[in-house]
Amino acid sequence: MGLGAFREYVVIPEGMAIPFSGEIPAAHACLIGCAVMTGFGAAAKTAAVRWGESVAVIGCGGVGLSAIQGARVAGASMILAIDPIEERRQAALHVGASVALDIPDAVGNVLEATGGGVEVAIECVGRSEAMLDAFNMIRPGGRAVVVGLPNFNDTLNIPAIVLLATEKSIKGSIYGSAHPMRDFPRLVSLYDQGKLDLATLIGKTRPLSEVNEGIAEMRQGNLTRVVLTF
Repeated sequence: MGLGAFREYVVIPEGMAIPFSGEIPAAHACLIGCAVMTGFGAAAKTAAVRWGESVAVIGCGGVGLSAIQGARVAGASMILAIDPIEERRQAALHVGASVALDIPDAVGNVLEATGGGVEVAIECVGRSEAMLDAFNMIRPGGRAVVVGLPNFNDTLNIPAIVLLATEKSIKGSIYGSAHPMRDFPRLVSLYDQGKLDLATLIGKTRPLSEVNEGIAEMRQGNLTRVVLTF
């Protein structure tokens, strides 16, 4: 993919270097290149959330929290965040979720809270069960967007008649349907305007020498993002 990781210096093609204006700190800017663009774009671009629509986001790590903010900036009237970890649910409320729900009976709770389902559901977990939940919690005519990276052997089974009878749709999202040269500066501008919260996405910072400890913490799943500082 032309990427370098865990290095103090990296050589890249000039076309991959996107200049930023504004006063964004490096520890915040580094999130834009992956988690923020992926989640924010899934809501604002792939799902094309419209003003006044209701949105559910399954999984509230860095990508899910960014999807919540994309929905908020797009004008969603109600945003329901779903995650089994209390700290992540609190982070979701902090960045713009209206309601934060635990995993058990998430579909039923969303249907009840919205009176029949959301217009948009965004899956940020990477498991077929979560993708099916996203599809089942949208109302007729709604859009489910799959963002999480599943196992190559994982499959998703949806009754074909449901697609016909309800006009629901399900769509994948790669990197938030991004155009980096155009979208990255827009995200920085939203940050400068106070409309994009990046600090909440950082669960901990560590120096580069503690990269292994940081990776171990990410694998535990309790933190949103561990940022390495140079």
